[in-house]
Amino acid sequence: MRRGIVGALAALAVGGCGLVLDVGHDEPAAAAGDGGPSADAAGSDSGDSDAGGSDASPGADAGGDACVPEAETCNGLDDNCDGVIDEGCCARYVLAGAGGTGLSPGDPMSSIQSAVDSMVARGETGDVCVAATTTGTGCAPTTYIEAVTMAEGVSVLGGYRSGTVVWDRTDAACETIIDAATNVGVLFGEGVTQATRLDGFTVLGRSGVTSSAAITVQAGATISNNRVRGGSTESAAFGIQLEACDVEPVRIVDNHEIVGAREGYADGTAISSSDCVVAIRRNAHIGGRGGGHGDAWGILCQGGSNCTVAGNGSIVGIAATATGGWGRGVTIHDAATGEVVRNASVAGCAGSAGYCIGILVSDAAGTPLVDRNVVVPSDGSSWNSGILVRRSDATVSNNLVVVDDGNGIELALNRPAASTTEATVHSNTVVAPPTTGSSRTVRLLLADYEGLEIRPPNGIFRNNIAACLGTGTNRNGFTELGNSGKPRIFENNDIWGCGTIYALSTGTLLAAVADIDALPGANGNMSVDPSFVSPPSDYHLSGTSLLIDAGTSSGTVPPADYDGEARPRGSAPDVGFDEAR
Repeated sequence: MRRGIVGALAALAVGGCGLVLDVGHDEPAAAAGDGGPSADAAGSDSGDSDAGGSDASPGADAGGDACVPEAETCNGLDDNCDGVIDEGCCARYVLAGAGGTGLSPGDPMSSIQSAVDSMVARGETGDVCVAATTTGTGCAPTTYIEAVTMAEGVSVLGGYRSGTVVWDRTDAACETIIDAATNVGVLFGEGVTQATRLDGFTVLGRSGVTSSAAITVQAGATISNNRVRGGSTESAAFGIQLEACDVEPVRIVDNHEIVGAREGYADGTAISSSDCVVAIRRNAHIGGRGGGHGDAWGILCQGGSNCTVAGNGSIVGIAATATGGWGRGVTIHDAATGEVVRNASVAGCAGSAGYCIGILVSDAAGTPLVDRNVVVPSDGSSWNSGILVRRSDATVSNNLVVVDDGNGIELALNRPAASTTEATVHSNTVVAPPTTGSSRTVRLLLADYEGLEIRPPNGIFRNNIAACLGTGTNRNGFTELGNSGKPRIFENNDIWGCGTIYALSTGTLLAAVADIDALPGANGNMSVDPSFVSPPSDYHLSGTSLLIDAGTSSGTVPPADYDGEARPRGSAPDVGFDEAR
């Protein structure tokens, strides 16, 4: 069902210490440009909510006068009248250049690590609050060049404005920067849990070395409301690197920006997870490499990890300012599993590069889910795949994939003869937009077998739209590639406007729907105008579309469409990512 666009970010006010944070909305809107669905991403990540209850409890102070509840601030008073003074406030205060004990707002200490160590030495838990230098009525960005090692139960919060009585986080200009003094950056070591937070900083990885990370996690952690930027290294740069942290889940949520390599010729990875359980939610931007030349991954989930990638704004491998290399937006491979759901904009590359893949699921474990994402074109790349599934039992459903050069959704079917691995592609909308250049080659749906052996048909395609809206003849709706690149089931798909409706692996081109339905496992396919609302800005079905109630109910139909509306709403499911009524 069609809905209006909502903003990608919203301001979230959180009580305590005068705290006001600017964090990502749970469901950011699609990015502007070709492919925006003009739809709210559906669902709710309620299990990942950071919201707390109200702390306003009317009472009376020691003098017997009526207590008027106010927001709790760090001032030594019971502002909210609940009988507890300064709950949720700072246990240590840190300000660059200060030389105090850190025990009060007017007596801060100068080092983040010294503050953490002093709390550990006294067996304390709570928050270390870090301030920027004040300049009259404002703040100046303040850098702490330190090796910071987190301790269990001691959270480190940045972005404060200092004061002799009250510290608050109401001024965005109060930027606190951790410039990593070691190759591992800020370290969450063994024994740390997700109750320990790093929040409100700009964190910079070390440059001029072979390999470095801005943040390294070896146990649990909550990383929120930060700008994380990897270094400029000789070989590999990471924004956040997670290693063997499968015992305690890691939460990477509500960050403004996470970038791997800032510049130079290093490979860059914004978030790399190996043998970890991690939730990556509601982050505004995740990018593998911001400049220079090299390969890049936005999110790399591998080595037995279980990754949930949900409700993020933009995810890209290689940013627009970079050139060359291979870029991947989200990768799940090497026995990893997880979900990639409700992300507003995913691309392999945003600039000129080599081979770019928006979402790659390869040799994954379990049954990965790729659902309700918008995958946008990788402009200027040598070749592009929107979503590529290789040797994995993945389900790809309810996605909008926009292709201006290369492949839309591709199943690579290279597998052992006895394998039962089979991917399902269901209820997606894949389009070549009206702006696509006439000289570019587009294959919207593709079954690809990379080996020479003959294998049985494999892969399920149901209720998908493949629509070519641009000009030119190099437009293929569905393509069989290789000796055994044949789907096992191909039902109720709509292929419209393409120069070739269906290309067999033998090279034979099928121009009639009847010829497609004569193939083994094929039935109910069509070639009709989808009647989108307003391409390229809105690819929902109009009320007069012939694809309403035109899908099949065979197999497992996704329970909801891109907008979270239940399927089916009529006598049968609609075709494509939108259930129109």
